[in-house]
Amino acid sequence: MHQKPKILVCSESSKVSSGFGVYNKYLLEGLHNTGNYEVAEFASYGLIGDKERFNIPWKYYPNGIQNVDPRQNQFAQSQENHFGKWRFDRVVLDFQPDIVIDVRDYWMSAYQQKSPLRKYFHWILMPTIDSSPQQDEWLDTYINADAIFTYSDWGRDVLLDQTSKNINFIDVASPCADLSMFKYDPNKDSIKQALGLNANAVVLGTVMRNQKRKLFPELIQTFENIVEESIKNNYVFKDNLILYLHTSYPDAGWDIPNLIKNSKVSNRIFFTYNCKKCGKVFASNFSGVVQQCSTCGTKSATIPNVSNGINTSVLSKIMNIFDLYIQYSICEGFGMPQIEAAACGVPILTMNYSAMTDIINNINAEPINIGTYFKELETSAIRTYPDHKDTATKVISLLNMPNQLRQRKGFYSSEIVKQKYSWQHTVEKWIKYIDGVDYKKYQKKWESKAEIIPLLDINSLPSTNNVYATIYMLQEQYLSKLGLSMNDYWLLKQIQMAQDGHFTAGPEIKPYSLNDLIQNLNTMINNHNNAETARTNPHILKSEDYIDYANRK
Repeated sequence: MHQKPKILVCSESSKVSSGFGVYNKYLLEGLHNTGNYEVAEFASYGLIGDKERFNIPWKYYPNGIQNVDPRQNQFAQSQENHFGKWRFDRVVLDFQPDIVIDVRDYWMSAYQQKSPLRKYFHWILMPTIDSSPQQDEWLDTYINADAIFTYSDWGRDVLLDQTSKNINFIDVASPCADLSMFKYDPNKDSIKQALGLNANAVVLGTVMRNQKRKLFPELIQTFENIVEESIKNNYVFKDNLILYLHTSYPDAGWDIPNLIKNSKVSNRIFFTYNCKKCGKVFASNFSGVVQQCSTCGTKSATIPNVSNGINTSVLSKIMNIFDLYIQYSICEGFGMPQIEAAACGVPILTMNYSAMTDIINNINAEPINIGTYFKELETSAIRTYPDHKDTATKVISLLNMPNQLRQRKGFYSSEIVKQKYSWQHTVEKWIKYIDGVDYKKYQKKWESKAEIIPLLDINSLPSTNNVYATIYMLQEQYLSKLGLSMNDYWLLKQIQMAQDGHFTAGPEIKPYSLNDLIQNLNTMINNHNNAETARTNPHILKSEDYIDYANRK
């Protein structure tokens, strides 16, 4: 029996420049540095070689593979494999964690609920609650988790309300700013010039990944309206106002070149470029995916993205040139760059919806009124569009403020960030809960004998027209051993389909029967039995390169 709790953190990768990547980096570092736990990372976007390349000090299980890998077809069979599903059970069998933590979106971690090894670890989730209502299937997963943290006060309230407090809610553990990096820099003019901007530029800036939910088209159009209004009214900043978009392209979101081409103020819109050859970071109007570096002259400068980001110190300097930070999005699970910009003394303007309300309530950000509420087709959640006139009015009002008053507003938010949003404080919340988990209970389970479940025979089931009653009779001998209950969302859905005799798949209506349900349960039983056999006979497990890599000294 091991002496320290074993903690597996499932992440995108602690070395990816995404919100999840940054959060898990600080969480893993905080847990590892205590010396009180045996920590491992299961990195969905990680590759063999990352541990050495990024000097990762904890055990590291990579999930990703190269495009030429012969396992690519298997990997591509399910989107969930990109988030770790195809390797999760094998990683769990190898590491035998007492605690599994996942700080990601629902669809990145939901597969873990149905793992045949689920009862052998304490499962802690911190999902990004970015809108309401949450889907019933998602709520079922959160209720079945052993513990729930949330990103925001708003997310906490949504989950407690929708689950009627039937989740084991622990705490709000919000993302933070690295206060050693994100801080006010008085050399704003010289930073602008170093980036290739005019020292007199008045900068409306944002840091948002290029995703569908980020409102880049609306932001560019609103900025165009602000420019027209400033010229019409001869505002002092009219000639120097620029929009700085620190974003990614190409990415899964908007066609940036098309947005710029159709804008009347494209000459006032700037992006971050990073030279892959000499490392120079500079600002430029959009000039293609790859452009000539302003320093070394080679055509090797690209717009950063999550896998090729700029370092934190440079991002802090970019944020320091902003006169105003704006978050324009239909929803947010939190929106970490808002906190980072505020730490740099930049006033924040953000949407008055979802987790962005935390930024308004907690650090005195300026709220943008909501123009429209709508139900999104893909998620059935309520999303929002901003009141663009209200946005323009508030941007103009803030930029017309005397510099000292605007700076005072930013400095006030910065002081709140220092008090409320430190990584040390957030990690301490995790440690406080983890130290109260009876991890030895899970160690005993790992050492228990195998529990093999016989397959179901539909012919031996009692004859009844009520599918629910038939499955109910399997509860003690089968369902409970599979980690299922008669309240389980997945099982209830299966029962309903079998009772109806069909299910819908897009525009199609397909047949479904009790026999199909029993086959699905038998698949779960086979997975359970295989996992039990492997757990108690680890020598039969096939050697895998990602397992060998994680265990390499």
